[in-house]
Amino acid sequence: MHLDLWTLALQAINLAVLLALLRWLLYKPLMAVIDKRQQRIAEALAAAASTQQQAEQARQALAKEHAAIETRREAALNEARQQAETERLALLASAKAAIQAEQADARKHIGEERQQAGQTLMTEASSMAVDLATRLIESSPTPLGDTDFIDGLLKHLNATPTQDRQRWLGDTRPTPVTLVSASTPSDATLHKVSEQLNSALGAPVALRAETRPSLLRGAELHFEHGVLSQSWSAELAAARADMQQASP
Repeated sequence: MHLDLWTLALQAINLAVLLALLRWLLYKPLMAVIDKRQQRIAEALAAAASTQQQAEQARQALAKEHAAIETRREAALNEARQQAETERLALLASAKAAIQAEQADARKHIGEERQQAGQTLMTEASSMAVDLATRLIESSPTPLGDTDFIDGLLKHLNATPTQDRQRWLGDTRPTPVTLVSASTPSDATLHKVSEQLNSALGAPVALRAETRPSLLRGAELHFEHGVLSQSWSAELAAARADMQQASP
């Protein structure tokens, strides 16, 4: 096989020209297109990364907001629970106080009723005892007569200081004095009383007698400003009062 050098040279030159044309007409525009495409891809990737970063930031912000909402919700629930517990305790305390107040009022009412019942019972019992004693005294003989009580009154009169006796008297002369007894006194008794009154009072006395069966047994001396009394009725009335005062 014979090779022509000129032909080879021309073929080489043609090839070189073709390659130069291909580089100038095809390779550079193709590389420019590829570069632009790569640039668009890089920009798209960058935009996607930025979008992903923004999405991640939004997710993190949303997570923080969700955590804050959850925290506020828990705080609100805790506050509501505490308030409900406080209100429950307040209601329980109020109900307990109301129950205790009602119990105290009930105990007080029961105590008052018991005391009133006791007083009523004691009053009735004392009245019955005094009434029974009154009937016994009225229906039974007693060793003490009205004269004994009159003697006791005169002893009491003589034992009273002079200044106290003077306060019983008024300005009327002769001094009016009434002898009240359960039964009618005898003339001798009236005479004795009049003489002892004249002596004890140091002034003339106008003695008047009065009968009062309600005294049961006993007598009273009525002055203008005072009364001396010794009788079963007075003693029974005092006993009734003492029993009523001693009742719970």
